[in-house]
Amino acid sequence: MKLHLIPVFVCLAASAAPPAAAQATSTPLTLIVSSETAPAGGWVQIKVFAAAPCQITSGTLNLKLDPAFFRTTGETAVFSATGDAWGSGFMNNRVWGQFTSPSGGIGQLPGLPVLTRSMQVAAGLTTGTTTSVALDLSNSNLNDPSGKPYSITAISGTITVGGTLTIQSVTPGGGPLPAGTVIQIAGTGFDASTTATLDGVSLSPPQLLNPQQMIVALGAAAELTGKHLHLASAAGEQADYFCALPQGGLYFPLTTYESVYSPYPQGHARSFVALNQTRSAVTVTAWQRITGEAEILESVTVQPGELYYPAAGGYMANLYLTASAPIRVMTCLNYIGGVECSPPGPAGSTIAVEPSSSVSWNWQVGTAQPRAASVTLPTLRGGPSNSVSVSPSAQPWLTAQAQGSPFSTLTLTPNASGLQPGTYTGVVTVGLNLPASSAIPPSIPASFR
Repeated sequence: MKLHLIPVFVCLAASAAPPAAAQATSTPLTLIVSSETAPAGGWVQIKVFAAAPCQITSGTLNLKLDPAFFRTTGETAVFSATGDAWGSGFMNNRVWGQFTSPSGGIGQLPGLPVLTRSMQVAAGLTTGTTTSVALDLSNSNLNDPSGKPYSITAISGTITVGGTLTIQSVTPGGGPLPAGTVIQIAGTGFDASTTATLDGVSLSPPQLLNPQQMIVALGAAAELTGKHLHLASAAGEQADYFCALPQGGLYFPLTTYESVYSPYPQGHARSFVALNQTRSAVTVTAWQRITGEAEILESVTVQPGELYYPAAGGYMANLYLTASAPIRVMTCLNYIGGVECSPPGPAGSTIAVEPSSSVSWNWQVGTAQPRAASVTLPTLRGGPSNSVSVSPSAQPWLTAQAQGSPFSTLTLTPNASGLQPGTYTGVVTVGLNLPASSAIPPSIPASFR
């Protein structure tokens, strides 16, 4: 008998290519840090651009920041032309971003930043005060599609205290959004003359709520991630912002999933993290399977735009996550030096679980009916339940009955009466029903001769 879980995602651990030795033939790459103006206490989005289109498959960028100039920190984002950028970022008087794009989509589109970071300018600074934002090239590296490091030069940016118009955040900042979706823009210095444009997206005229908040509506369906928002006022002030969903220090690719799977990795604890990029609440269930046992860890409702960190599973368990609608998911492995996250693998793989042999009977006409066969099912804890069905081809000669609460034993009973000599096959499906999504069915092949 074979039990299978279908369909699931196999989490493939992604490992960065080993650093290539510096070579004189490395492709040159110039990075430009944007120069911005913002009032004391206002917000500024620092942007790092490639001077010319390139293909970055992986790397790390370090931005050096003056802790006396900046206070509260906002979100960091990395953008790929193909939407496959993923990684993580940290802040400690500098922005540190580590990221990967298997397609080389980072840096590929002119005008789309490699990396952005929103920062709040310290209150009390006088107008005209400036600070330099530089790339720390000794702790930065970017790789091309062949795995070779680029030879990087950098042009620093300058942040100047002045003006009143700034953008702090855009909500929602990403996800596929239908026409008519109301977009909330937060910042400072908004007035009745402030206009808003979003590259490639139709917007309604802004509706001013107060000097720190205004709203616009989408004129057509759009994915906002990476879109350029430009504000301008009658006084000649301007502010620019590239949209992204808050991601809590992680960079999620645009790929979405309804069910993911993470096999037990030797020596490393791991967990999932999910981002609900939809405009509706999504029910998410985390569960684990250890040999002979399946257990629900928790089932929660994740609100639009929220991050969800499920309860960690056992060290020797296979982890699963199911959602009532497609959401963005990362798998994180815990190491002594920190956490390494990567997207789950593609769908369509099959995970075999115990027991692992099919059930069959050989019967000769005129002899006693074959005996029933008993199959032990995995123990279920914390919420899942089983359902049993027999394929139509086997229903005339096979019955299946599950026993126990929850089901612990499956009895398969053949009935050879009236059958002509030959081979008969069928499948008994034991559905593992989870609170958050449709069944993920194990199936048991059965045959009769």
